[in-house]
Amino acid sequence: GSNIEFHETVLDLVLNSKHKPKTIIYNLDDCGTLAAFKGQIIYPMEQLYSYVEYDEINKIVADKMDKKLWTTKVSLTYKHNVNFISAVKYLRGGKEKPSFEINNIDKYGSNLMEGKAKGFEDMVFQNNNPYKFKKSYKPYQQSLENIITKCKSNNVKLILVNPPIFFTKNKGFLEEVSKICNNDAEIIDYAELFTSNDYFYNHGHLNKKGAIEFSKQLSKALIKN
Repeated sequence: GSNIEFHETVLDLVLNSKHKPKTIIYNLDDCGTLAAFKGQIIYPMEQLYSYVEYDEINKIVADKMDKKLWTTKVSLTYKHNVNFISAVKYLRGGKEKPSFEINNIDKYGSNLMEGKAKGFEDMVFQNNNPYKFKKSYKPYQQSLENIITKCKSNNVKLILVNPPIFFTKNKGFLEEVSKICNNDAEIIDYAELFTSNDYFYNHGHLNKKGAIEFSKQLSKALIKN
């Protein structure tokens, strides 16, 4: 659910760290990498809250959330919350309970989703994908261009992976990505890797079985390469 502008921020933080990666595998999202989906694909500031004690990250959070930077210096509670109302709720012990479905994280990291989502037990392949690629959202296109440029200038190999989906492949999307890349990044397309719903949690997400098999296939391709 995070947009490509957020991913560019993460890349900046990674490239500014002491240990730069040699290779980055970036997961494309046919339905959201270059298209603006209001209210659905966001800049998830909560993922940065754990690091707001670092001034650089706190500045990013304050800017994206329209917070007053000086206020975060005065109030630690405000610094670690979205806004004043959330800060009050936090102090009163009224923290929101995260949805297990999308926040099922244990000490080893994020758990993989089992089986199928409710209502998707008998899902079939969708030939009428509601998303039709027409024109990329300029800010997102710019972020993709920035990611490609930053990786190239830092001698980082960038691999763009289009993961398996359970609806009609949108060829226009990958054609647009290819134009933007201009041979400065490798594209691996796995959109049609699986044709059985056994591998999918819903039409757009793999379940545990699918994720494991997809990882195996991707690993083989990376090793071969």
